[in-house]
Amino acid sequence: MAPLVPLLLLTAFLSAKPSLCYINPAARLQQNVTTPSGRGTYIVLVEPPQLAHGDGEDDHRRWHESFLPPSQHADSDEPRLVHSYSEVFTGFAARLTEAELDAVSKKPGFLRAFPDQTLQLMTTHTPDRVRKRNSSSKSHSHPLLYSEEQRSCWFSDKGSVDGKIVVCQVWGSLLQNVLVNDLRRAGAAGVVLINDRINGYTTVLRDFGPDVVQVTVADGDSLAEYATSANSSATSTFKKTLLGVRPAPMVASFSSRGPSTLNPGVLKPDILAPGLNILAAWPPHGADKVGGSFKVLSGTSMATPHVSGVAALVKSSHPEWSPAAIKSAIMTSSDAVNSTGGPILDELHSKAGAYLTGAGHVNPMRAAHPGLVYDIGVIDYAGYICELLGDRALAIIMRNTSLSCGNLVKVPEPQLNYPTITVPVRSTPLTVNRTVTNVGPAKSTYTVEVKMAGSVTVRVWPETLVFSKAGEKKTFSVTVSGKIGEQEVVEGSLSWVSVSGKYVVRSPVVAISGSPHAHT
Repeated sequence: MAPLVPLLLLTAFLSAKPSLCYINPAARLQQNVTTPSGRGTYIVLVEPPQLAHGDGEDDHRRWHESFLPPSQHADSDEPRLVHSYSEVFTGFAARLTEAELDAVSKKPGFLRAFPDQTLQLMTTHTPDRVRKRNSSSKSHSHPLLYSEEQRSCWFSDKGSVDGKIVVCQVWGSLLQNVLVNDLRRAGAAGVVLINDRINGYTTVLRDFGPDVVQVTVADGDSLAEYATSANSSATSTFKKTLLGVRPAPMVASFSSRGPSTLNPGVLKPDILAPGLNILAAWPPHGADKVGGSFKVLSGTSMATPHVSGVAALVKSSHPEWSPAAIKSAIMTSSDAVNSTGGPILDELHSKAGAYLTGAGHVNPMRAAHPGLVYDIGVIDYAGYICELLGDRALAIIMRNTSLSCGNLVKVPEPQLNYPTITVPVRSTPLTVNRTVTNVGPAKSTYTVEVKMAGSVTVRVWPETLVFSKAGEKKTFSVTVSGKIGEQEVVEGSLSWVSVSGKYVVRSPVVAISGSPHAHT
């Protein structure tokens, strides 16, 4: 499912209405279940229908049905097409035997197929609250439903707050009388099938048209592994602990670490946000099952909705901004220091590097007024996908038959107009380019400020950017030279500081040895 995430987030930002949609699917995977006819459910990715076939929902369904071979079970009334997808990606979910799947894979336009999997429970309080809201509100056209077979996902309708926030909760099967540490006895619900979860995404994007889609996925096995690991908890002694010796923010031991294995030339993570001491549920194993049907421990899932909320706020202030501009605003305006002005630390009280903090800690107040943004267009992303993954991935992600890697300029990772700069240090200096857009005062001037550690030298040209109007773009080059050891990482920053002193547009600079892929 990982390749769907960037696609979902990119698609979700493309509508015009400012809103935040929150999907909270479960994520404990189990094997695909076959029916008595020998069929299992598969998610099938295909090329989009030709323009002559149309682009409506019915056109997509007819295109998807054309992939299904004649049934080997003529006497079966079992429907084979489970869902037809048109928003998240072009494809469908179908119940197929292995022979039928083999026939589908030989059809022109087939790209990939993978078996459906089962997802287990996730949440307790939210379904109950949404159910009460649905029963008391006449503005909801779709009632909250639980299917009799507990296999389908349903949504609450467009519950909104001041027209800005749309909350969409996804769940399926229901457990009764869940009790955790005598805290609360309630029903717990969760999504049960991946194909239904994808259909949920499609419904959200089609019916709600959100600008921000936040997906929280918690892996039960990972949580269980964390809970039983030797370093999973922290202990403090009352009389020996002084308040204030651990200034926020700090990076939790179980927070995500970079670099990205897929695109190491783009700095990950992107941003820090509050998330420690948020309760998350996980299904127990073995002896842990005694005393309840699931356990609760601290997790970091709430960091995601924090950032999603900031993105929604920025979008509401600047509805014309692209998703890349919003992301840039959040990253370049973030805090690089903790509350005392010192460096952000990790769980061992060591300075947290860029592969722990990303650009820094999110600052909602500054994000709406960043001064400059690093924007990225669809064609830029398409060229980046071509460089990274090739034509087949481009067809799946972009769903635009007029785009092919043959007619696009490929964009290497260091050259992507990202608000962070990750550059491999080689025997000769390497130059990358960045373009910033003025979203501050029409007439403004910025000067560059570079901080770099070690033996790495970073030169920027020009050193001053002068803007005469809003929306004006300026391109600058960054040349990195020096010598560093194998697997060594040298960090610094590049900031554009306005002459007025109001704006500081800061980008982390990470110098690594050789090729970016050497650090995977």
